[in-house]
Amino acid sequence: MSADDTVRSEYRLDPLTNRRVIIARGRSRRPHDNHGAGEKSSSHSDPSLKSHKDNCPFCLGNEDMTPPEVTAHRPEGGGPNNPGWDIRVVPNKFPALIPSESPSLKSSERASESMGWFATSPAVGVHEVVIHDPDHSKSLFELGSKKVSRVLSIYRERLGVFAERDDLKYAVAVVNHGAEAGASLEHSHSQLFSTSRVPFDVATEVEIAENDCAAGRECRLCNIIKEEQIRSERILGLTESHIAFIQFASRSPYQVSVAPISHQSRFEDVSDDEIEDLGLAVWRSLGALQSVLGPVPFNVVLRTSPWGNHASEGYHWRLDIVPKLSIMAGFELGTGVFINIVPPEEAAAELGPEF
Repeated sequence: MSADDTVRSEYRLDPLTNRRVIIARGRSRRPHDNHGAGEKSSSHSDPSLKSHKDNCPFCLGNEDMTPPEVTAHRPEGGGPNNPGWDIRVVPNKFPALIPSESPSLKSSERASESMGWFATSPAVGVHEVVIHDPDHSKSLFELGSKKVSRVLSIYRERLGVFAERDDLKYAVAVVNHGAEAGASLEHSHSQLFSTSRVPFDVATEVEIAENDCAAGRECRLCNIIKEEQIRSERILGLTESHIAFIQFASRSPYQVSVAPISHQSRFEDVSDDEIEDLGLAVWRSLGALQSVLGPVPFNVVLRTSPWGNHASEGYHWRLDIVPKLSIMAGFELGTGVFINIVPPEEAAAELGPEF
């Protein structure tokens, strides 16, 4: 049997980023003797986990183990930094970004420095943690669609606060579910990053969107969503105002994108009704992934327009759910081209009935 009989690979161009991805049919059947990413995660969905851990800083009653909270959802009232919360937001105790009010930043003798080819500047921004629920044992999916919506409403609230600051240009919300996906703590939580610079990949997408606007063309994602509804081969399902689908040139197997059907550039402008509907779409997508793949580790990434001079009305926000079923190997590192071993059409056919 020849290689052509078992493997048919093709380049696909991602219309949102102009980057190419290789879809490698049949490669998922290659033999393995090393199992890691993609196996059952030992974190959230483990029935042996207890609802409370004495040494977990995110558990109820351990509020003094985190920095003072920024905000919280307290349906029954109560003071800050005490039990009674339903969702809690705190500064990251080990931030990847330097707060602009940090004494170490203010006392720095240089804001930036260039030594020939070697340029540095402080990585200024905000790094917060959103604790999804007091229960240590429950995953985001197990918390239900209403709780997912409340978590998303916290994202909207915090991004709105960040957008009002002159020193911040962009924000991203992420969930790292499971150690293989980057989580250092098993208690379900998100992280919010707001940066003083627009990241390169985001700037590239914004530039593409703005070029389309300048040329009088409709938003690419709007066009893609219309085309996907006509073709119906990569769609998981629709809610009242959102679509869940697998992009034509998705980088990773079973990577699900959830986006508003009508054009919206800024996530912080989403209405209450739309937040409820988005929570349902995300929850159903997580449920479909769990039904088909089991409790695998995954990442969630919310992508929205930058602010200020970098704002783009042509940008169309979306939320990506990326199961950790593969790793970056030598080819990806050497070329920047990702190999997706499960064609999006096949993945959607599996996930759609479970949505």
